[in-house]
Amino acid sequence: MEKAYICQLSQEEIAQQRHQKLPSPYQNRPVEENLKLFEEMKQGKKLIQLLEKKIVNGWDDPRLFTLNALKRRGFSPDIINQFLDQIKVSRTGNENIIQVSLLESVARNVLYQKTPKTMAIIEPFEIIIDNYGEFFENQVKQKTLFVDKSDVRLTKPNNTSVPFYGIFPDSILAFKYLGVLQVVQVDEERARCKIISIEEKYRRKQKAQIHWIDPEKSTKCEIRIFNKLFNVENPS
Repeated sequence: MEKAYICQLSQEEIAQQRHQKLPSPYQNRPVEENLKLFEEMKQGKKLIQLLEKKIVNGWDDPRLFTLNALKRRGFSPDIINQFLDQIKVSRTGNENIIQVSLLESVARNVLYQKTPKTMAIIEPFEIIIDNYGEFFENQVKQKTLFVDKSDVRLTKPNNTSVPFYGIFPDSILAFKYLGVLQVVQVDEERARCKIISIEEKYRRKQKAQIHWIDPEKSTKCEIRIFNKLFNVENPS
């Protein structure tokens, strides 16, 4: 019967062992110790610690990357299979770190082809367009929209090292699919704007496209935001 063992040598140590034609020092480890390590690998030793410390709420906690957690988070089998097709398996696979952004990129590509697209606002901030009727016939003279409060500043930002392309007094910016607007006034509750142009070529020249919703045509929804579980790239 063939035997298997867990080798805990690093990539550099493996190269040295092979160059000197030496066997792995872990090859003759007792069977009981190997079985214990196999069990820890299968169950996820670090994940068990998260469960015991009640940092996560179970194997299907959406912040984890178990199959049950991914399913609960909304990742379909197509997403997972396409993700697996893109990652390469090497002999040093345990030392490689796969970025979460790759999985998220695959998810976006799959969902883009299969699901309807819409815009949502998490923290609504009122925008009043004073000259709306001048650009859209048979429409109201004044129009109220909602943007996300994170896109709004009450005063012009002073930090030039981190550009802000959102809404602040006298700023000129594009509203997605609508046109280019100039901000006239901003206070704690709302901002007043006026449309400069609704030409697409002019709108696309702007550095940012602010997304928005029409309160008359929108509906309430539940949004679940899953933040990262760890603050470092490699928590091991």
